[in-house]
Amino acid sequence: MRIPLTSMEQSMPFRTAQELIAKNKKPLESVTPNMTVLVALQMMAEKNIRFLTVIENGKLAGVLSERG
Repeated sequence: MRIPLTSMEQSMPFRTAQELIAKNKKPLESVTPNMTVLVALQMMAEKNIRFLTVIENGKLAGVLSERG
């Protein structure tokens, strides 16, 4: 028997970005586009993080993640 969906949230079992950001107690780490991948990987290892934002001119330019 199928139960009809009554909201979009029911079809999305994942947390929202806002919920993830609110839960995170660490500051968001970032790199610039001119940094090398090696520098970014070293930063991730030193800070024990799995995700870096790439910021260019104050805007999000991309992301780096340990998952490919």
